[in-house]
Parts: sequence; structure tokens; C-alpha cells
Amino acid sequence: MRVLVSVAGAALAAALLSAPLSTAGNVPRAPKVRWIKNVTITEYYPAPERWFVGRKMKAPGLNGRHRVDWLYSSSGVAMEGDGVGLNGRRFHLATYGPRNWVAPDGKPTRPRKNGGWTHGWPAWRTGEWRNADHEVTFPLQGGGWQNGKAVRYIKPRGVEFAPGPSLPLRPWRSIAVDPKVIPLGSRVFVPVYCEVIGRGWFRAEDTGPAISRRHIDVYRRPPAKEDGASAYSGERIFVIPPSVHRKKKPTCATVQKLFQPPGEGAPIRASSGRVSILSRFARRRRMMVGSPAAVCGRTCMRTMLPGWVWLTTRWMMVAVPGLVQSRGSTSHSTIAP
Repeated sequence: MRVLVSVAGAALAAALLSAPLSTAGNVPRAPKVRWIKNVTITEYYPAPERWFVGRKMKAPGLNGRHRVDWLYSSSGVAMEGDGVGLNGRRFHLATYGPRNWVAPDGKPTRPRKNGGWTHGWPAWRTGEWRNADHEVTFPLQGGGWQNGKAVRYIKPRGVEFAPGPSLPLRPWRSIAVDPKVIPLGSRVFVPVYCEVIGRGWFRAEDTGPAISRRHIDVYRRPPAKEDGASAYSGERIFVIPPSVHRKKKPTCATVQKLFQPPGEGAPIRASSGRVSILSRFARRRRMMVGSPAAVCGRTCMRTMLPGWVWLTTRWMMVAVPGLVQSRGSTSHSTIAP
């Protein structure tokens, strides 16, 4: 009997030791409404096939032939995810496969978790040609080669295309995010886009293999030129998770008042060489910390300070600058006898 009790006690003790002590500390935190700073912002769009010059070839999942650099290059459907064919129809990347990106010199490169690429910006995803120097090249539609004649061909693998758009995204309203940082379905306010449709408000509705951490990708219509997209760094965005219902939200007007010091009439959106709204906010914050009057004004100071302190402070703000100015001037008639 004692043996049975001891065995049962040992089994119970083992079960208690193997069970978690508490699950309270393991519960994931609910996403909160917050500002996120130092955000990198890029733009993406359905890649137009008319911009590309490669030879037309067949692709898995598509009928007909399409320009090979439009399909597999880092500026085509393989990177953007969606494209517009020469016939005006939409196509998208249906199957990613492994991230087999290669740099222009033919060496593999992968997106880093903290941004950038392990071996520089890629040139091709898969199914590339190599020249005598092992660099990436491809055949041109008008004949010849883009970077020297190829001596080797690597068949595409792990990539398949399909007709139609990948997602029902809305230009200037949808963004791609890292779900670990910004939950899908979140409303995101991007002050640098206050001049476009939506007045800076977007919905997190897409993801991407190159979108990680503090990096968002704004979905837009194709620009007039291939290099017409914009990019920003060090920006500040406001995130409202889908589980949070918030009535009070920042607007372009309130953010402009917050980030813009008095006397500066520059708009929030500016050229790529602009002074960041974060630096303007930092200057305003330093000004506010250095001057109590700039924070709440005379009325606030009068309510916070006792009467004699207020009178002394008021006299120093008015009389002392006048005395200093009068002593520094050449005329002494400003001081009453």
C-alpha cells in the first residue's frame, strides 16, 4: 500500500513540476494605439509590361508570352507582386517559392530582418542567364543581350503566375506591412501623405517578403515613369489596431500644428531633401521645455503660481529686458529719473 501511495505521490509531483506555473505572464499583449517612429516608407504598384525590354517567353500559369524581365526581374512582377500586361490585363505572382534572389554579379542576396539586403539590391529572382563573368544577363526583344551573351541558363523554379490581381487593394489607401509590428487590418496614419487621397490614412491589407520591421509599402497607381515612385526614411506613423475603436484620431491639421514651430509655413509634405517633421518636432519640444510661457501661456502660469511669484515673474519678463536694452543703448533718456 505504501509503495502504491509513494508511486502515486511521485507521479503527482512530476505532473505538477511539468505543468506551467502560470500562464498569466505568457499571454501575448494586446496591440495598442501608438506612434511608431523611424519608419521607412516605399511605394509599390502593378508593374507595367510596357516599361520592359526583354524577349517574350512563356511563364508557368500564364497563357501566351510575356517579356522575361517583366516576369522575373527585381522591378517586375516577381518583386511587385502584380503587373499590367501589354494587353492591359492584370496578372500577379501566385507562388513565391524560396527567396532565390540574385544580385547583378550573380551572387545570392536576401532581405535582412532590419532592412536592406545581404548582398545588395537584387537583379533577378529565378530563371536567370549568366554571362562569361557569372553576372546576370537576359535576351532582349530586339535582339542581343542586356549584359553580354549568356553562357549558362538556370531554369525558373518555385515561381508561378496567375491572371488577375493578387488582392483587392486600393491605390493610396492600402499598405503592405510586417504583421509582427503592425497587425493586418490596422488603420495607419502617415503624415507625409497628407496631400493624397485619404488625407494620410491607410489600411494595412498586404504583406511582402521584403517588408520587415519598421517598413511600410504604400500601394499606388503606376507612375508616369519607371523611377517616379517616392521613398522616405525616418518618418513617423500612427497605428490603430483593428481591435481598437478610437474616435479621436490625428488629422493633417493637428499634426501640422504639433510638428511645425510657430512662424514656419512649410507644408508637411516636401521634397526628398526636406527637413524631416521629426526634426521640426524636436526643435519645438526643446523650445517648449526651455520656456514655460510657450507651453501654457500667461493664463496657465497665473493659475499655477502664487500671486507674489506671478508678479515677480511678470516684472522680470517685462522690466528686466527693458533695463538691459536701455543700458546697452547710447541714449539714457529712456530711464525715468
